[in-house]
Amino acid sequence: MVVGLTGVSCSGKNEVARIFSSLGYLVIDEDKLGHDALVVRKKEIVDAFGTSILSEDGSVDRRKLSSIVFSSTSMLSKLEGISHPYMVSETKRIIESFDGDVVINAAILEHLGLDAISDVFVFVSAPVDILLERAKRRNGTGREMFLKRLKAQEEIGKKLEASGKAIYRIDNDSTLEELWKKTRSVVEMIRGGK
Repeated sequence: MVVGLTGVSCSGKNEVARIFSSLGYLVIDEDKLGHDALVVRKKEIVDAFGTSILSEDGSVDRRKLSSIVFSSTSMLSKLEGISHPYMVSETKRIIESFDGDVVINAAILEHLGLDAISDVFVFVSAPVDILLERAKRRNGTGREMFLKRLKAQEEIGKKLEASGKAIYRIDNDSTLEELWKKTRSVVEMIRGGK
């Protein structure tokens, strides 16, 4: 069973992924694979964006690269053209080599095309005021900046309905204990085929 786990920034996907992991699922973290791609595909990234994106130790400086790619959709597309094929192929390799249930934890699940290899979906959401509070607490993101990020993430989850596959929704609007209960309930439904 491959579970596609998605939702917008600060909705609680990572916490839900930890719960799935504690219940025996292998979790593939697409954010981590994206960071790995900066190492594995470093030459192509430097060729595309120049040496100004390198830190003193010669590694790709994510902040420098981000300032370039998030200022232009064509630059972002260029980076995605380098990093996404690695992320997708690595995800498929991990799934093929693992004999058990897997969760793909990815805000950009659909953008990567990983919705196609997911058997079911778990969509995590939370009210905007809670998302804003979490963003501020997590990394000091201000209201205006976070709302821009949310606007850019409007398409997350939109294609799932058309897939015809089961979608389990978790509204993460309460306590961590409540999130555990909701997630365990979803896992029971997935395992029971409901």
